[in-house]
Amino acid sequence: MTLNNSYFQVKFNFYICLNSILMQVKTFQITLIALTFACCFSYGQNQSSSTEESVNKILKERQKIASVINFSDTYRIQIYTGTSEELKKKMSEFKKQFPDLDAVVSFSAPLYKLWVGNFRTRIEAERQLLALKKSYKQALVIKPKK
Repeated sequence: MTLNNSYFQVKFNFYICLNSILMQVKTFQITLIALTFACCFSYGQNQSSSTEESVNKILKERQKIASVINFSDTYRIQIYTGTSEELKKKMSEFKKQFPDLDAVVSFSAPLYKLWVGNFRTRIEAERQLLALKKSYKQALVIKPKK
């Protein structure tokens, strides 16, 4: 009977050992699943913020294009009239001072004109003109024609 008891004892120890290994494997699987979920969730958050930035960038570009297309329905401020060399200097100077305002170059022989902003009403243009007059004394509100 001692042989039979030792057989059962070995078999019992084997099952305990196997059960311990299986518990460790399950714990590892659960940890792996949790880490996978956390990585996927954080990737989704980064992706959504990146997507939001892309959408905002596209909307800004669309607004710029629409501002050029809907030319005659808007008011602009003309801040410079003159040669192309001086126009380039004025344009870079303006972009540094007012990065949020769009700038458009117009050519009417023999002069180049620098128009800024895209305002729906004359009142909006006049408000911005007050701020621009500090740097550009010759600035004036215009309503471009196509």
